[in-house]
Amino acid sequence: AYTERYLGMPDDQPEAYRVSSPISFVDDADPHRPLLLIHGLADDNVFNELRLNLIFGVMRQYTTNGIYQSLRQIGLHIDDNLQLRVSDRQALQTALSEHYTDVVALMDQVMDSLYTTLGHFTGVNGASGYLDTTVNLVADQISEVNREIAEMNLRLAEREQYLVDQYGAMQAQLQRLAYYQELWAGIYGSVNRYV
Repeated sequence: AYTERYLGMPDDQPEAYRVSSPISFVDDADPHRPLLLIHGLADDNVFNELRLNLIFGVMRQYTTNGIYQSLRQIGLHIDDNLQLRVSDRQALQTALSEHYTDVVALMDQVMDSLYTTLGHFTGVNGASGYLDTTVNLVADQISEVNREIAEMNLRLAEREQYLVDQYGAMQAQLQRLAYYQELWAGIYGSVNRYV
């Protein structure tokens, strides 16, 4: 949505998408030079760490018992839209037909890596994940707010009772004053007589 707002649709502006994507320049990058990644900290639409870990899990080298150590060797890569695509159909067909068990071993390693990465966020593999932690924190905050509401309601009830008691005392005082007025009027006559 954000990208389309500024660049237009990918089908209409493929060159704009190609030159604005850092993935386009990965093949030309010096593998011995550090890579600086910058990402906004206020972006609540993307779990940046999860995305980077998943990309790393797909792109990295694996140690397997077979001849393949990366998905790129069997013709798979991540495109500019961060989608896994077949980049070399012939390499993939050859790998599947001639070294199927090696491809399965590589894919098992990749999937185990992705499953572990997702587990850190979802908690599916037994660990308390990011989402579980967040849900627990929100539940704690809700409990704290409910406790504060209960305390406030108690204070309000106490204040209400205090005000009711004050109102009752004022009503009683007004009744006493009215009684004294009648008493004094009976003793000394009407107060309003001379006014």
